[in-house]
Amino acid sequence: MKTVFLIFFLMIAGCITVQAQSTEPITRKNLEAIKPPASFDGVYTERLWGDTLVTSFLMFIKGKLAVHYHDEHSEHVYVLDGTAEMTMDGRKFTIKKGDFIFIPMGARHSVNVTSPQPLKIISIQAPWFDGRDRIVVK
Repeated sequence: MKTVFLIFFLMIAGCITVQAQSTEPITRKNLEAIKPPASFDGVYTERLWGDTLVTSFLMFIKGKLAVHYHDEHSEHVYVLDGTAEMTMDGRKFTIKKGDFIFIPMGARHSVNVTSPQPLKIISIQAPWFDGRDRIVVK
């Protein structure tokens, strides 16, 4: 009987814990409301969120983004607006609105914007990223 009571108690405690976790405030941002400055050169970046596991950014890119890689990070890129020619490890391809790209750790990559408007992307980097792991290839 004590075993049944203990199992029942643990099940109830687990449900309460799950409920407590699900009542955390939801954090959201309207990406349409975020605009770059009227005049910016190259890249405008706004950090959206981050913790020790992942960091996300909203980026606006004009012109070219130099060839670089990340020794300690993988990156996901989701294109919100614009078009560009992307090069990754020597392979060139076009990216456009709706495309989702995975950039493995160590992959050399660059972007050349081909649209009249800036390329607007969400960049998600794991683990946490502060910019120091952007290694430009000379």
